[in-house]
Amino acid sequence: MAADGSVLVTFELSSDVAFDSVFVCGEFNGWTHSHPLDFEGDAFRTTLKLKPGRAYRFRYFFDGGRWENDWAADSYVRNEFGGEDSVVDLTALNGPPPPPVHLPPSQEQVALVAETVRAALQGGDIGALADLLDPNARWGPPGDDLSGCHDREEVLAWYRRTLAAGVRAELTEVLAGAGAIVVGLQVEVCSDAGHPGGSSPRWQVMSLREGRIADIRGFDDREMAMESAGLGE
Repeated sequence: MAADGSVLVTFELSSDVAFDSVFVCGEFNGWTHSHPLDFEGDAFRTTLKLKPGRAYRFRYFFDGGRWENDWAADSYVRNEFGGEDSVVDLTALNGPPPPPVHLPPSQEQVALVAETVRAALQGGDIGALADLLDPNARWGPPGDDLSGCHDREEVLAWYRRTLAAGVRAELTEVLAGAGAIVVGLQVEVCSDAGHPGGSSPRWQVMSLREGRIADIRGFDDREMAMESAGLGE
C-alpha cells in the first residue's frame, strides 16, 4: 500500500502473447488508452495506484482493435456488449486509518481536572501537574505557537525554573469552562531573585483533550482569559 493509502496494482501479460501494442483500460481510467504495458525483462507490465475498498472492471486493448481479458483476474462480470470484463477486487483492503477523533471533554472531566490543578498548584506539587499534562502539551502567549513550550517536559521545566527564580503564585480562582480551565494567580516576585519584586495578577487558560491539559495560554487580562475559555458574558 502506498503512503497515500492507495494500492499498487500490477497488470501483466506474458511475452509469449503476440502483439505490437497493448493498453490496460478500465473503470480506473475511464476506459481510455492512457496506460500502455511496457516490456520489462520477461513480461509486459504496468503498475497503477488504485483506491482500495471497491472492485474495478478492466480489459486489455491490443493493436488498436482487439479486446482481451486477463485470465488471471479476480473474477469476471458480464458487460453490455455480450462479453465479459475482468475484475480486480480491492474491496477487502483498507485505506489509511482515519484520523483520531478527539471528543470534547465533559463538564465532569473539566471539573475533576480543575480540582486536581488547584491541589497541585496550592501544594506546589509539580509531579501531580505532570500527570495532567498531555505529552505534546504547549504553553505560550495567546495566538503564538512558535515561542514558549512545545511539549510536557518543556512546560514542567518552565514551572521549575520559575520556582527556582523565587517566583511564587497564590491561587485565586479555578473556573471550569467549555473544554478549558481558567486558573487565576496572584504572582509574587521576590526582590532578591534578581528582580525589582512586586505582585501582579495573571490568568492561565488550560485547554483539555481526552482528560489532559493539551494547551496553556497566559493572560494579563481576566476578561480575555474568560472569553478564551468560553466563559465570557
